Amino acid sequence: MIEQLDGASVRRLGPYVTVGRLGAGGMGEVHLARLDLGPVPEPGPGAVPGGRVVLAAVKTIRADVEADADFRVRFRREAEAARSVRSPYTAELLSAAPDDDPPWLATEYVAGPSLADAVARSGPLPVAAVRALGADLARALRAIHGARILHRDLKPANVLLAADGPKVIDFGIARAFDGTALTATGLVVGSPGFMSPEHLVGGEAVGTASDVFALGAVIAYAASGRGPFDDGELVAVFHRIAQGDARLDGVPGELLPVVRACLAQAPADRPTTDEVLRMLDEAAASPRPGAVLGRRPGAFPWNAAVADLIAAHEDATRRCVENAPPPAPVPAAPPGNAPGAAAAAPRRRSRAFRVGAAVAAGLVVGPLTAVLLNVLGPDRTDDGGPSAAPTPSPSSPAPEPDGVEAVSASTRFGAHTLAYPEPGTAGSRRPGGWKPWDVTTDAPLHGCVATVGHLVCSGPEGVEARRTADGTLMWKHPLALRPGEPAMVPAVSGDERVYLPEGSDVLVAGLDDGRPVARWAGPAGFLPEMAVATQGVVYIGYQGRGGVGFAAQMLFRAYRESDGTMLWEKSLDSAYPASLTLAGGVLNVQGAGADSWQLDPATGRVAAESELCADTVGPNGDLYCSAPGGGTRILARGTLKEVRTVPGYPLAVNGDGIAVSLTENTAGADLMAVDVTTGEVLWTRAAPEGMPSNVGTGNVLLVGDAALVLLPDRVVSLSLDDGGVRGVRETADIWAEDRYTPPRSLVVGDVLMLVEGERAVSVALP
Repeated sequence: MIEQLDGASVRRLGPYVTVGRLGAGGMGEVHLARLDLGPVPEPGPGAVPGGRVVLAAVKTIRADVEADADFRVRFRREAEAARSVRSPYTAELLSAAPDDDPPWLATEYVAGPSLADAVARSGPLPVAAVRALGADLARALRAIHGARILHRDLKPANVLLAADGPKVIDFGIARAFDGTALTATGLVVGSPGFMSPEHLVGGEAVGTASDVFALGAVIAYAASGRGPFDDGELVAVFHRIAQGDARLDGVPGELLPVVRACLAQAPADRPTTDEVLRMLDEAAASPRPGAVLGRRPGAFPWNAAVADLIAAHEDATRRCVENAPPPAPVPAAPPGNAPGAAAAAPRRRSRAFRVGAAVAAGLVVGPLTAVLLNVLGPDRTDDGGPSAAPTPSPSSPAPEPDGVEAVSASTRFGAHTLAYPEPGTAGSRRPGGWKPWDVTTDAPLHGCVATVGHLVCSGPEGVEARRTADGTLMWKHPLALRPGEPAMVPAVSGDERVYLPEGSDVLVAGLDDGRPVARWAGPAGFLPEMAVATQGVVYIGYQGRGGVGFAAQMLFRAYRESDGTMLWEKSLDSAYPASLTLAGGVLNVQGAGADSWQLDPATGRVAAESELCADTVGPNGDLYCSAPGGGTRILARGTLKEVRTVPGYPLAVNGDGIAVSLTENTAGADLMAVDVTTGEVLWTRAAPEGMPSNVGTGNVLLVGDAALVLLPDRVVSLSLDDGGVRGVRETADIWAEDRYTPPRSLVVGDVLMLVEGERAVSVALP
């Protein structure tokens, strides 16, 4: 389980204080560590006075591994990819420091044994537990593949068992779908006995089906107590995999069909993760397209032996935390560590990662997948005084809605309002001379923004602008990005200016020709990752020392557009720069673990702060967060206090307070319209045929009085009044191969633009 620290043990890794040793692996050691989350702002009834910390599994990297000249580049990029996976069936990557000595990464701590340990100690699992286990592992792979990542090393040791179900770990060694090899050249990543035939030979043939093969092997292991290709000699294991010689005599008959299907020799013959899930979970076996494949309600069906092992891990965790020696003093930060930083150490902000349970005064409450502890004193503000939540300044810009909302795959929640004015209204018109177009670009495109005349997108090779009328390339701004550096999401101002990255600086350029007209010096050691321009002010989010997109000392600045004067800057230790969004007169920012802040655009001061909530932001600045018991909590702009709970999960919200939401039932998935001001359900209808099973924000756009449902081959327009179909428009099939994630989608007047990888198309709205 957990080993006690000794005199030679590392005691601090970045902001994490180690309290025990979890083990060692091929890359280095893993420690149980805690991160101080700061004071409790408003203790509720029965709460223990003090502050909180979160427990994490922190992995350090061996010195001989990090000596590899390319290691830190690969480490940073692999960790960035892993951070994009957000699922209750995977252990979330919390933070990473590829440039520290030693490099380390922190993931959500799961207090439970691995599947390998559980089977070794208590034998094969009963069929009911194996079915539920396999279904959740399929859900985990769906989330990983949906983030355009391959796991590449799914095995029993990488499946941790918690009270509420399994969690998949170690997908940080994955390979991204964009073709960028994140692992060392020539290195085959995987574990003997759980690798697909195509994985053994390496190359480009490894894909999502390879993870499904490993899933089948893991299910067989859980059901029989041994892997289907186990043998005494490694070469014999490889030979049996290559020949399809799986020994399944110990697998119960009712599980054989799914195991055999997953272990098919040809990748094309294997089921998808959705199909595996439907084979294992009767509740997910609805024939209705678009069924929401969520975990069945009720306790997870662990047998008594596994439940006892999990309880033992929870007890060991509690004892380890209680008996841990006091942490070593925090080393003094060097002067000038962050631009604008105060001389005094900043307060430890009150925040919480996404968690499953809490430990308060030594009492375990619920499944201990991640642990909160009350340990410190009353809340303090930035200047050390009592806390107060200021409301946005009356002078804060409160812009009128633009004709087109900037939508980008890089924004973490800001673009998820996905509401556009009705075609023909002021600021929203069809581009002059428009006709349908379909173009192929020289490099993949990522973050995109649009005006009536311009589509501007960033990518790994720079920023390019195209005419919205016909897709013609207008100009390119090449970038000399080092591996792992962000391609900043640009900002546009009216039809005149565009804001582009240039190292740590930002270039102000002409929107029609891309020629720079000014250069704004950025903070040393930071790189711009997101820009938003409105009402004469340009807001920029910079990523800091933690690496690309990581929650570690990020910086936000506001510049006056007319002359580049910096109006303010704000450092947030756990924020994501690419989440910067202006809505309802407040700046919204998301942090690690689904924390959210709202900043006063006039001063940069924190106007409101929320824990465990960052799903969707509405046009008026309200936040929409999944409620533990179902439905969605609405947090009010400026205070982030809960005002009501509404049914379903909002996929898009418009300025009139109408949300199109997703809801589950025993037969599959429904779409419904909800008046978020009252909670009234206006209408409910079955999801259109062909809707991806894990539909989410981005699959629905609201345009005037219509809801546009994006499907892999068409767009369906639904009336917001009654949910009836108003029209259908076929589109080029440019979705990613996994068909989980819709393309980047932007609306200009009555024109829809879709951008995916190296392709962009434009069609008229139905």
